[in-house]
Amino acid sequence: MKQMKHFLLLISFTVSAFFSVSPTAHAALTCRSLFGDSRYGQLREDFVPNTKYKVEVTEQSEIKNQCNLGTCHLYSWMSQLDQDRLARAKSPIQISHHYLSVSHWIRESIEKLDETEAKNDVAVQLGATVLGSRYSIFQSGIIPEQAWTGSRDFHVGALSGRISEYVQNIIGKAKWEIDQQVDKKKREQIREKAKMQIIALFENIVGEIPKTFTYEGKVYTPQSFQRTFFPELLDPMTIVAVSPDRKAETILQYETPYFKTISTDLDTVEQTARELLDQGRNVYLSYDHNSDFVDVKTGTMSIAAFNLPPGGGPLTREQRSYFRVAPGGHAVQIVGYDVDPKTNKVTRWKIKNSWGEKMGDAGYFHMYRDFFRAFVMSVSYYSDAGVQPEIQKVAPRQLDLKF
Repeated sequence: MKQMKHFLLLISFTVSAFFSVSPTAHAALTCRSLFGDSRYGQLREDFVPNTKYKVEVTEQSEIKNQCNLGTCHLYSWMSQLDQDRLARAKSPIQISHHYLSVSHWIRESIEKLDETEAKNDVAVQLGATVLGSRYSIFQSGIIPEQAWTGSRDFHVGALSGRISEYVQNIIGKAKWEIDQQVDKKKREQIREKAKMQIIALFENIVGEIPKTFTYEGKVYTPQSFQRTFFPELLDPMTIVAVSPDRKAETILQYETPYFKTISTDLDTVEQTARELLDQGRNVYLSYDHNSDFVDVKTGTMSIAAFNLPPGGGPLTREQRSYFRVAPGGHAVQIVGYDVDPKTNKVTRWKIKNSWGEKMGDAGYFHMYRDFFRAFVMSVSYYSDAGVQPEIQKVAPRQLDLKF
């Protein structure tokens, strides 16, 4: 009997010691013993972050946070407009991100509802190009945060997901009914009812969206406020995009009174960004965001900074174009760069992101040369900067589009 007690005590002690690191920790230890302690995907132990920059636009507005919404393009524009305002008037105006996000979401939802070609598509995508985003702001106008912020942070947590579900359901039900209905008048009634439901959904969550408001004793509409305080929004723009062909000529692809698009090689895009920053201008950057080479704790964006298995690095730009592989677009502001004193080549770019101050280096990220050259898509800026690559060829077709 005593031997049995001693045996049970021994078993009890052994089990207690075995699980003293918790079952979860033990599972991790077991997995590690089976599959090895792989450090792939982690920053290299010998990597030393550097956050000093030779050129930097230090006068910046506060970091914003897009949270769960795919509206980085709007936030990049807000940051651009904020910096323009600071440089021009030295008096910052905080733009209501709630207003721009809600307005963009409603408009994209209604456009999805009105689509006739893709009848079975009900998912609303909030992403946009730099031009599409600018046009969205132009249509919405601008409201300062002092005048309206919305009653709830609808872009945070589960609420944004529920809104997406509700909007999708409204659109899906309406499209289903429209597809079953032959009477043209009734089809239009169904569509109009769904539009009202979409608008009511957002206003029930964030409050009534103001058509007029008072700012510094004067009454404005969102459009008149934009024209008064951010007139540069309509200034002609230049977009310099990277061609997948490394030896590409510098080609003027499209030109209208409102914008021009230039396709060129990577070196020319890099030089364009440098010249703009040398003038003290932020640069609107569009790039493919490959999160496998981003450390959100330090803000490091680099391929070489991470431990990688042999052959595990990203596909080249040409290979991604050929295989149609895209990590997902993101829009930010470049606010600085550093160079190698021997080669004068850019080693890092300082990035102003829209993920809040708790991400990266107090909201800023450090995009190293290898990441920039692997994933940058284009830089965009106001044409009055006087910076333009030397055009070698003009595309045969020129667009005559209205803004």
